Amino acid sequence: MTAVTAPALRAGRFTLLDWGLLAAAGGMWGASFLLIKESVADFSPATVAWLRLLLGAGALACFPAARRPLARRADWLMVAVLGLVWMAVPFVLFPLAELTVDSALAGMVNGAAPLFTALVAVVWFRHRLAGSAVVGL
Repeated sequence: MTAVTAPALRAGRFTLLDWGLLAAAGGMWGASFLLIKESVADFSPATVAWLRLLLGAGALACFPAARRPLARRADWLMVAVLGLVWMAVPFVLFPLAELTVDSALAGMVNGAAPLFTALVAVVWFRHRLAGSAVVGL
C-alpha cells in the first residue's frame, strides 16, 4: 500500500488565481456575519440560529459522505456535546451580539478564536507553545 501525501507546495508569489481564491474564501466567510446582521433586523436571534442550522443541514444533505452513521454508539454523546458547544451556543450568541455590535467586529472576534483557544490551552495545560505555533498564530 502506498502512502498518500499532500501535493508539493508551490514556491513563489501569489498568482491572480491565488488572490481570487483568497478573496472568495474571505468574502464567503465575512458575508455570513453581514447576513446575520441583516437577518436580526427581521428575525429573533434564535430564529436566525435555527435558519443557519437548517441551511447548513440542507447543504450537507447534498454530500453522501456527510450522512455516514457514527461507528460507535458512545460517539453520540461526544457529537451532542460538540453540537452544543460548537454550533448551538455560538449560533445563538452571534446574532444576539449583532443586535448591538457591528458585523465586522463580530467577524474579527470569531477570527480571533484560534488565539483564544491557544491562550486557554496554554493556561489550562501549562504548556508553552512552540515557536512555529506562535508564528502561525
